[in-house]
Amino acid sequence: MHLPRLLRRGLAVVGAVLVAGALATPAAADDDPPQVGVDLDEISIAQNVGPDSAGKVTALSIRNTGDEAAHDVVVTIDTTETAKLLQIEVAKPASGCATEQGVITCKLDDVPADTWSYDLMSVRLRVQPGVKVGTVVTPSISISSSNLGSDVSYGSVKVVGSAPDLMAIKPAPVDAKAGEQIRTSVAFTNQGDEAADGVSVNFYNMSPGYLEIVKKIQGCKYAPLPQNYAMSCVFDGQFEPGRTYVMTVGGKAGLPVDVAAATPGPLSYNLWFKVSPGKSGENSDATRRAGAGEGSLHASFVATSPRQPRVKDADSGDNQTMMPVRVGENPADLAAVGGKTSGHVGQSVKLRVGVKNDGPADTGHLDGGDPGHAYVTLPSGTVATSVPDGDYAWCANSDTDWHRTPGRRSYYCSWRNILKPGKTQYLTFTVKIEKSAVGSDGTLVTAAGNIPDRNPKNDHGAITVTVLSGSATPSPSASGSTGTGGQGGSAGGSLPVTGARLGLYGGVGLGVLLAGLGLVVAARRRRVRD
Repeated sequence: MHLPRLLRRGLAVVGAVLVAGALATPAAADDDPPQVGVDLDEISIAQNVGPDSAGKVTALSIRNTGDEAAHDVVVTIDTTETAKLLQIEVAKPASGCATEQGVITCKLDDVPADTWSYDLMSVRLRVQPGVKVGTVVTPSISISSSNLGSDVSYGSVKVVGSAPDLMAIKPAPVDAKAGEQIRTSVAFTNQGDEAADGVSVNFYNMSPGYLEIVKKIQGCKYAPLPQNYAMSCVFDGQFEPGRTYVMTVGGKAGLPVDVAAATPGPLSYNLWFKVSPGKSGENSDATRRAGAGEGSLHASFVATSPRQPRVKDADSGDNQTMMPVRVGENPADLAAVGGKTSGHVGQSVKLRVGVKNDGPADTGHLDGGDPGHAYVTLPSGTVATSVPDGDYAWCANSDTDWHRTPGRRSYYCSWRNILKPGKTQYLTFTVKIEKSAVGSDGTLVTAAGNIPDRNPKNDHGAITVTVLSGSATPSPSASGSTGTGGQGGSAGGSLPVTGARLGLYGGVGLGVLLAGLGLVVAARRRRVRD
């Protein structure tokens, strides 16, 4: 899986984002490091992938760590020093490139700020005749821009012995609706110079609970599996060099995936797959056939384009790719659960309020999104003597002041749990009644996180405190009720308090940032085919 390579890439992406945010400069000064960059990873190519072959396609990574778009971007590949060892031609983009005296120049569109992409440019490589195994070629590749500096690549290409070289093909994002079944493409190309004698394909579900691979496919095993794979499949046959293969299940192209009805949207989710030659270590014939499942759906790989098997892959760094699924709008509904309690002047009483999700979607997602929050204002004449401070629900002075100061009336509250439809997150305060005249301005206001809220009319709930006459009693009451636009009830005694207005604040950016960083660190090198 080339984890070191993938880890380096993930950390580099995170670092680029953080550095860009820290510098926040409108343009790169002469002494500043370049904010645009290009990289060719350290890759391998089979010796006999020569001038008469389809070649090996590999992506260049293009990055812009600045906070503005990079203009007049040009990628230059100088082949004059390496042409006797390695042929290099542009596979993507299809236009905007020219070659003159062995120097390739490609003019790219503006590269947006905070970009790290393997989808903008790729090259096709071929080994020249007579080049020996073990030869390492370092192509001269550079990038320039008119406003964010220039940079060079230090990647290399190593020539290895004859072997299959399977490249996973990243599918186009699939648009889906919550509650339906979709199919996403699973395909690979053998870019090596020998056939693969059987292949194994491992799938990882990066969105469990929202995406589920169907469990009726012949020749496949399902979780629990090593390395937390969701599904592992084996396929017999000869997978020849220069050909592309597409997975079919039940006679139709693509892998069937169920999208849960409670999947929040609009958001993107990911599966991931890795394809490997069949006869390698744990994927030996005996192990593969013994572990194959007996499902009701027949699966196979069908060749879509026009030797002896080996035990390795010439370059396993491009054997895996993401499988994006874009779920359309499917909101949640955060409803305020107001609360009421009663007690005597000077007494501290319990007050329970909360937030309920009326669905249809969850209030967050498994990549770490913001599940929502609430603003609690106690009635005038009362103050909090203790506020929620648990592992799953907590309150602070505000969304910028994370202290918990007793003696206040207003607090910002949040929770770590994703609220599924029909579930309620309760918050329990201890409230001291300081005055006999308690105001009518207690309220709880919900605010959606990164999942849209479909019904703002139930975002307000009343907080009611009733002051009892006579001597203090040891057992005050506390209850909670779903918000109805600010209407609250009373619980006997005097001075019932009903809800009042409180402005709706913006969402919390921290949860969204953590989700973005989680996806970036999980990101892998994405190879591109023409």
